Amino acid sequence: MAASQVLVAGWYGAGNLGDEMLLSLFVDGCRELGARAVALSFDPAGTTARHGIAAVDIADLAAVEAAMSASGLFALGGGGLLQTHDRFTLDDLDDFDAPGIGSYVRPLLLARQLGVPTLLWAQGLGPLEGGEPRAIVRDLFDWVDHACLRDAGSLALLRALGSQRDCRVAPDPAWAWPLPAVEPLPGAGPAPRRIAIVPRAWPSAPEWPLRLQQALQASEAGAGTHLVWLASQTASVPGRVASDIDFIRSLMASFEGRFSQELQVHSDAAGFTRALAGCQATIAMRLHAQLLSLRLGLPTFCLEYDAKMSATSAQAGVGEDARLDVSSPAGDWNTRLPAWLEATAGLARARGAAIDGLEREALAHREVLREAIAGAGRRPPAPRWPAPARDWLAAWHRRRLGRELEAVRLEAAMREARLSERLDACAEALADARDQAAALGENLHAREVELASLQASRSWRLTRPLRSLRRMASGRGDVAVPASAPTPASAAPATTAGDLDWASFQAKVLSRRGDYRGVFVQECVIDWNVALFQRPQHIALAMARAGYLVIYRTGNFGGDDVQGFREVSPGVWLTNRPEVDGLGGVVRSIYSTGHSRTPESLAACPRDNVLVYEYVDHIDPRISGTPENVARLAALRDWAMGGGVDLVAATSRVLHAEACAALGPERCLFVPNGVDTRHYRDPAQASVVLPEALQAFRRRHARLVGYFGAIAPWLWYDALAELVALRPGLGFVFIGPDYFGGAARLPVAPNVLHLGAVDYRVLPAHGAVFDACMIPFEPGDIARSTSPLKLFEYFALEKPVVVSSQMIECTVFPEVFHGDSPATLAAALDQALAVAGDGGFRARLATLADQNDWDRRAARLDRAARRGAVRAGAL
Repeated sequence: MAASQVLVAGWYGAGNLGDEMLLSLFVDGCRELGARAVALSFDPAGTTARHGIAAVDIADLAAVEAAMSASGLFALGGGGLLQTHDRFTLDDLDDFDAPGIGSYVRPLLLARQLGVPTLLWAQGLGPLEGGEPRAIVRDLFDWVDHACLRDAGSLALLRALGSQRDCRVAPDPAWAWPLPAVEPLPGAGPAPRRIAIVPRAWPSAPEWPLRLQQALQASEAGAGTHLVWLASQTASVPGRVASDIDFIRSLMASFEGRFSQELQVHSDAAGFTRALAGCQATIAMRLHAQLLSLRLGLPTFCLEYDAKMSATSAQAGVGEDARLDVSSPAGDWNTRLPAWLEATAGLARARGAAIDGLEREALAHREVLREAIAGAGRRPPAPRWPAPARDWLAAWHRRRLGRELEAVRLEAAMREARLSERLDACAEALADARDQAAALGENLHAREVELASLQASRSWRLTRPLRSLRRMASGRGDVAVPASAPTPASAAPATTAGDLDWASFQAKVLSRRGDYRGVFVQECVIDWNVALFQRPQHIALAMARAGYLVIYRTGNFGGDDVQGFREVSPGVWLTNRPEVDGLGGVVRSIYSTGHSRTPESLAACPRDNVLVYEYVDHIDPRISGTPENVARLAALRDWAMGGGVDLVAATSRVLHAEACAALGPERCLFVPNGVDTRHYRDPAQASVVLPEALQAFRRRHARLVGYFGAIAPWLWYDALAELVALRPGLGFVFIGPDYFGGAARLPVAPNVLHLGAVDYRVLPAHGAVFDACMIPFEPGDIARSTSPLKLFEYFALEKPVVVSSQMIECTVFPEVFHGDSPATLAAALDQALAVAGDGGFRARLATLADQNDWDRRAARLDRAARRGAVRAGAL
């Protein structure tokens, strides 16, 4: 008996145009065969609107179970789903909420448990690294009822796994997707050549964008080219994938001024195809963009990042001169791509000889679907992984209930602890107040007695006329003398009590420098004791934990007040002494925001120093202040980028790309900001008594959205004013010192609270009361080039984060929500608050915090600095 309802799962509702093409083919095939398709989707409403079918949230266990029970066939739809680019483990099969490839396997296990026939449709396998993923895939193919593959490489991998399953192999079903009507190719003329570029982020080959840029510039045929950037992944799925859009915008920023360019975003494959057809050639790094371009007959240069693109190039007969592995060295890029551009200039559309055959052969997948719907198949053998008779439904429900119970227990314990703390604090405050009142009463009575006695004395009466004359002679104004005034530097003592002088520091500390991994000198950039504990202090502490002797230089601009050397943390010495300039064999860190050193003074350092330029911010008057300061910092940057330093450590991808273009990638590090996870998870934070203003604000608002950091000119104040008005039910808390009058620009509203600066030692306790956090930087260079330290601190607090969309160092994380207007920021806040209590989401944030701990950043600096030290002869 044929199935009347077919449930299908895949990467659907996630904004990927290729997967949506495959779903449309699957839905059309079901309709032609008299069946009704229902999809498991990451966006059920969007899938229903786009394809006209019922859809179920792939994360809703009850709804997935109901849909499976009502279906006569379950299919895992086409595409490269079974691979280890993403997480793929046995443990994930036990947890219905675990992200990664397990989300595709679990519905197959459910279908088997419920006795629903199964189909693995048009699968592209691999890569599969590790024993567990290989065993799972092998056993899936051994027991499913029907299966087909999209390339010979997938079949070869299946055989290598040990499966002898008979599988039909045919080209990707998208070869048979009906092409829309397209406009004729633009003719030759004065208009610039339009080249479509369809990229994707690929961390395994981070240098490919720079090499593409250099190769295009190296080609005479590339001159005057108009670049049409097309997004294939148009949406973000938290915890899984980021949209291509922000990545493309960052690429466009690096190409700015070199080419004319535009970004096109299309919501469906038909619009995407027409956009391709409006160009004269394509540079494709997405499989289905590659396939569509070849079907349109466009000259296509294939940037191959894995085996599936290579297989498609081979199937379509693409020559080696139009193919390039993205990890290829720069020399290959600079020869092959320019040669292809010149060879294809002015060519008309011409489909390759193999294309017609691929379109016909791809129809074989529809025949496999017909057989599966008709009921053909065999009973599956027992699987080879543990517990073949496992009750998966019960296991998934137990895991979910366990997480929910643990969350309830934790919340109850936290509430009880907070209530107990408040009661204790109130009792102590009441007792103190009573004691103070009693003491003040006694003191007042004594003073009253003393005053009465004085005024009754004979001397008081006799001197009354003299007091009147003194008041008349002195006039109206008394001069107020400050309680304390700054001491001139020339009058400062050589050392402050407890600080070591230079000779003592040499004898007691530097004499033992061989006991340390090295000596790390942080040049003066920010005082140690300031309201905002920043990257320099964190890196100093982390380098000390890594085994370095750290010397942290200060200008005593804030509260340091050191005269000599003072140990502020184990292995970290604060100093204002100039003798540090002459230390040899050290790693010396200079910040792009620091004014204390000039190129001339740094050039005079001992030659065995390893100089590290920390490129931490776009140089901007809103950060650096006066034009004189900006000019000074720009001169230091230009000297560093011109080869004056050994290494450049950039905190953002934009700054890293700029440094690589100047110095070459071998001398440039990507070292974003980080977090001290120990501090943010310290149980002692739970005992901190919060300010009454914050506690009262918390009581008035059910949900709090928080920000901590500088209240500075680069915040997006106009958007904040509208956002606060759009969400009057939320409380917005701002913590941080006022920079250049920023506090006066904060919205004034009943649902806004500005606490001012909070001591870093108790900052985690304040952040813990937030339900979501935000980083609302104003769009512009600062937003695009900043790696906000607070992002990782929010991760450590396990709070969902909302940022402005141009903050590409934040939006590179799929877990981060973002908006480019007050309305989209408000929608992003709604999404963030919806997952604030999700245990799985919070666990992902905790993992991100661990992956971005300051100790990892210090280890990266240590490895690079030691290589630089060997070259300099310091080690």
